[in-house]
Amino acid sequence: MRSKPLETESSLTQRNLPPDAIHARLTGHGPFLFQGGSAGCLLIHGLTGTPEEMRYLGDRLHRSTGFSVSGVMLAGHGTDAEAFQQTGWTDWYRSAEQAMLELSETCSPLFVVGFSMGGLIAMALALRHGSRVQGLALLAAPLFANRHRARLAGIGYGLPGAKAWLRRRSTRTGWQAPVMTKNLEAPHLSFAQFKWILRRKGACLTHPTLILQSRLDPSVPWGNAVALRNLISSPRKELILLTRSQHVLPLDLERDRVADEIGKFFHSF
Repeated sequence: MRSKPLETESSLTQRNLPPDAIHARLTGHGPFLFQGGSAGCLLIHGLTGTPEEMRYLGDRLHRSTGFSVSGVMLAGHGTDAEAFQQTGWTDWYRSAEQAMLELSETCSPLFVVGFSMGGLIAMALALRHGSRVQGLALLAAPLFANRHRARLAGIGYGLPGAKAWLRRRSTRTGWQAPVMTKNLEAPHLSFAQFKWILRRKGACLTHPTLILQSRLDPSVPWGNAVALRNLISSPRKELILLTRSQHVLPLDLERDRVADEIGKFFHSF
């Protein structure tokens, strides 16, 4: 593998373009695969998104690292509102899992990058598939919607003994969330349940993990990144707080840095 990512002419000319200009240049709509070497990287988009929001990141990762990069389309996404309404987190998880297993047939080691809700799916894949996953990159992953709860959780997860207590408790939690009475549409209620599960399972995560988050994110309070860092039990975890981007990190102003930091992190082990 190369020691550092390469700058291509196309990436240099697009460095300062706003996210909407980059998105307008993308041409694909469904799942994608950039065929490369034996190392593989699965990219998982966010809730109500499509693989298109991960394509620029996938292309830059492929060019700079030589990895084979796959972008999955989650169940119910990229279709219509009625089809989306019929899905929940178990459907989204299963489609990502199938894409990961297909990629693992030809690629090893295997890395997973998840954006927003896709970050939670990446965590679940690592928790349920153990050594099959080599490392993770979590981009604006939302454990909490409320910034005050995110901040308090970050403090609580960092207390001595907190992670050990959560790991013991997680063996009794399983993968079922309690019935919730929130006034949300079915997919968003399922998403809330998924977050509940990962807040209780996350302490069991021991994979090397890179966490990227913007301080300006209007959708996912940046305290989530601190909470994630303090929650997971990985002996190797890195947190990078960005200062110019908003929520869609794979396409925002610091998209090149996001891709390069992920490539550098995955190259290092």
